Amino acid sequence: DCDPPVGATSISDTMTEISAVGELEPLPGDLVDSVSSVRDGVADGPGFVTPVVQPPTQPTSVVLTIISGEELGIAWSMPEEDGGDSVSKFRIEWDTEYQLLDGFQAANSYITDEVTCTGGDSNSCIWDAANDNFQFRIGGGLGHDLDDGVDYWVRISAYNDAAGYGRATLSTPDHIAPADQIPYVPTVVNIVSSAKDIEDQLDVTWQAPSVNVLGYSTINGGDTITFYRIEYDPLPDFSSGAANGPLGFYDNPSIDEAGDPLACNPSCFTQLGHEVQVLRTYAFVGTTSTG
Repeated sequence: DCDPPVGATSISDTMTEISAVGELEPLPGDLVDSVSSVRDGVADGPGFVTPVVQPPTQPTSVVLTIISGEELGIAWSMPEEDGGDSVSKFRIEWDTEYQLLDGFQAANSYITDEVTCTGGDSNSCIWDAANDNFQFRIGGGLGHDLDDGVDYWVRISAYNDAAGYGRATLSTPDHIAPADQIPYVPTVVNIVSSAKDIEDQLDVTWQAPSVNVLGYSTINGGDTITFYRIEYDPLPDFSSGAANGPLGFYDNPSIDEAGDPLACNPSCFTQLGHEVQVLRTYAFVGTTSTG
C-alpha cells in the first residue's frame, strides 16, 4: 500500500467531517432564501433595490349621495398609501355611460385641491385632511349641472406631485340619479318672551336650512320651501297631544300668493300664544317635511 500524498485527507477523516456538518442547526428561512439565490458565486438579482416614488393608491370610503335634482355629492378618505409623496389633489370623473366602470375616459371631470376648496370653491367642496374628510358637490354652479332623473357613474383618483395620478376607484353606489330632496332642519331656532311684553305670546325666530343631512351646502333640496311647520308642546318629547304627538302646530307660509319666496332677513319670524313652552320647526317642500 502507498502512503497518501502529503496534505491529503483520509476517507475516515472525510466521513467524520460530513457527519459533523449534518449535525449543524438548520439555517433560518430568510437566510436559506438568500443562499438559494446564489449560483456559482453570483447572485441571480442585483442584490439591491432603489426606492422609487409611486402614484398614490386608490381613495378609500368613496360614497355617492343625492343633494338635489341637479347635484350629487361624493365623499371620500385618503388612499391607504401615498406612494412616497403626499397627496396634493384628487380628480373626480362622472359620465352617463356605464363604460366608466371599465376604465373608459369620462365625459366630465374636475380637479379639487386644498387651495380651491378653501378659496373660490369652498361652497362646493370640503378639504379636511386633519379628520380625513373630503367632499365635492358635482353640479350646482361649477358649469357641470346634472339632469334630474338621469343616472351618473362616478369615480375618483388621487395625485401626488412626484408620480402623478394613481388608479381610480368607483363610488358606492357606482351610479345614482339626481332628484329633489326634502329640506333638512332649519337653523338658529330661538324662542323668547314677547318683545312687546304681551303676556300670552311668544316670539319665534329661525333661519333656513343651510346644509343637508350629510353636510353638503343646500337650502331647500332642489325645490322652493313652501312653509315651515312650528310644533308646540309643554313636554320636551312632544307627546302630550293626540296619538302621543305634539299638542299643536302652526304652518307658517314662506311663499306669497304668487308662489314667490318670502324673505327671511336675517331670520324668519312668527308669534305664538302663551300655551307654547317647547317648540320644534320643520321646513316643507310641497307635502313632505323633515325636522
